[in-house]
Amino acid sequence: LTVCTVIFLLGLVSKFFVLQWVGDGLFGSFLRALLPNWQYFWMADPLAARQVIPFSYLLWALLYVLLYIAFWTLLAMAFFNTRELAKDSR
Repeated sequence: LTVCTVIFLLGLVSKFFVLQWVGDGLFGSFLRALLPNWQYFWMADPLAARQVIPFSYLLWALLYVLLYIAFWTLLAMAFFNTRELAKDSR
């Protein structure tokens, strides 16, 4: 639970810190693409201001989360492909 909370909080401020520390160069763009940015999914502000959230925005957010999940799943599969996680009980 602690790890999930830290990832969530870092995802809320990741864009701000990357822009402050690294800038908007190539490396900063790479870090912003690699780190989660949960602000894409933060709908509280537009809903509180009674703004309409376009359906295209929801589709882009869905695409973002699917690509993010696919990336980290493939990376985990690459890391654990040759590892034996449990011993055979035979």
